Amino acid sequence: MTAETLPRRGCLTGQVRDPAAGARALLERRTAQLAPFAAAVLEARSRPCVDVYVLLSPGQEPGVRAAFAEQTARARGWNVARVICDTTGSGTDPALRPALATALDRIARGKSAGLVAVSRADISGFDDEYAAVLDRLRDVGGFLDLAHPETAL
Repeated sequence: MTAETLPRRGCLTGQVRDPAAGARALLERRTAQLAPFAAAVLEARSRPCVDVYVLLSPGQEPGVRAAFAEQTARARGWNVARVICDTTGSGTDPALRPALATALDRIARGKSAGLVAVSRADISGFDDEYAAVLDRLRDVGGFLDLAHPETAL
């Protein structure tokens, strides 16, 4: 994944003057991508594999955050294939995170159905970067599920 694959698209909250409305819009966008997958899982009565994605500060261990995301995935009836971690040392831009690129590649190759993270902070605190990752997930046929929705504090 390079900077070209996840272009900066402008701040969505700049387009929507109300930051809460921007958060709701991103929540609706993410859940719209998740809904068809969840319906297909229920219909097939299968337990698909997902990857847990955790963004860590330099020196931080994945411990509690990874365990919480794994617990969320299992509560949804999904098997966790891998826990994939990046550190913030390479910046906030998801295009600069090698583990996120690996996770997206695994989805594109059918090794994982999607990603589960604790919160959108694991992807990006910036609306444009977060929306670009949602678009990339859609493009490779995957989804993002969060333990805490975009509108949670």
